[in-house]
Amino acid sequence: MAIPINFPFTYTIYSYHILPGLLEFARYPNAEAQIRIDTIMFFIWLVVAVILLTRFLFRYIHLKKYLSNYYVEHTPFWEETTSSLQAYYNKPLQIAKIPLCISPSVCGLFTPVIILPDTLNLSEDEIKYICFHELAHYQKHHLWIIFFMEIICCIHWWNPFVHLMKKELSLFLELSNDFYLVNHIPGFNILDYASLIKKTAKFIHSSKEKNSTSLLSFTAKSPSVLTTRIHFLLKQSNSEYRPKRYALFLLYFTMFISVSLSLFIVPESNLKEIESNDTSMGVTIEPDNAYILDNGSSYQIYVDGNFFVELDEIPEDFKNLPIYKEDVEGEN
Repeated sequence: MAIPINFPFTYTIYSYHILPGLLEFARYPNAEAQIRIDTIMFFIWLVVAVILLTRFLFRYIHLKKYLSNYYVEHTPFWEETTSSLQAYYNKPLQIAKIPLCISPSVCGLFTPVIILPDTLNLSEDEIKYICFHELAHYQKHHLWIIFFMEIICCIHWWNPFVHLMKKELSLFLELSNDFYLVNHIPGFNILDYASLIKKTAKFIHSSKEKNSTSLLSFTAKSPSVLTTRIHFLLKQSNSEYRPKRYALFLLYFTMFISVSLSLFIVPESNLKEIESNDTSMGVTIEPDNAYILDNGSSYQIYVDGNFFVELDEIPEDFKNLPIYKEDVEGEN
C-alpha cells in the first residue's frame, strides 16, 4: 500500500467508463507549456510526499535528542518503578518527564522511552499504570505498526481514507492494549485505570499543546475515542462481557484483509469495450482505418488520420492494428 505500483500477484478490476475518461483528461497536454496534466499531478504528489516524509523523520530523530535532557534521576521511587517493570521487560528503558502539557506516551523503535508530562499531577499507582500501558505498546510492536502507518499517510497524503484508517488503527491498538493489561497484570483495577484515562483526557483537553512528540499516546483529545475506551473497560469489569480471544483475532484478521485488498485488488482502466465493430462511441476502430504509432515511450492510436488516444501499452483488442515506429523526423 505504501508503494503505488501493481505487483505481479495483483488482481486488476477493469474500469470501462470512469477511469478511461479520467486518464484521457490527465494525459491531455497543457496548451501553454505542453506538459501533460498527469505529469503535473505526479510532480505535486512527489513534492508534497517528500516534504511530509522529511518532516516526519526529522521530528522523530530530533525527539530522541530532546528527551535525553529530561531523563528522570535515579531516586528510590523511580528505581522501584523501573524494578516493577523489569518483571515484564528486562531490557534497558528510559523514563522522561518533559515540561509540556501532553498525554503520556512512548517512543523509540529499538529502545523504549516512556514520556510523562511534568505538569500532570500523578500518584505512584497512576504512574505505574501509565508505564505498564506504554511498555505494552512497545512489547507488542505497536510503535513499528504506527511508524509504517505514518509513512503510508505521508505517501498517500491525498487519500482521506488512508488517514481514516490511521485513526481507526490507533483506536484498535489502544483497545488491544487495554485488553492485554486487564488480563495480564495481577491486581489490575479497571475503575482506577478508567478514571486515569478520563483525568489525562481532561488534562490534555485544557492544554493547547499539540502532541507531536511521539507516535502513541496514553489518551487522545477525541471524545469518541475516549468514550469507546471507557465503555470497553467498564464492560471488562463484568466477566460475562469479556471478549474471547477469537474477537481480537477477528479484528486483526479484518485489518489484514483491508490492507491485503489494497495490494491484491486494484482498479485499472481498460478499453476492452472499444471493439472493432463497436460504434456505440461514435467511432469504428479497424485495421483499415486505424493504426498505432510507437514513439518509444507510449503508443498513440490514430483513427481516420486523427489522433484518438495515447496508451502506455497496447490493449489486447488493438493488437490487430498495424504498428509503425516513429523515426527522428516523425515519419514512418
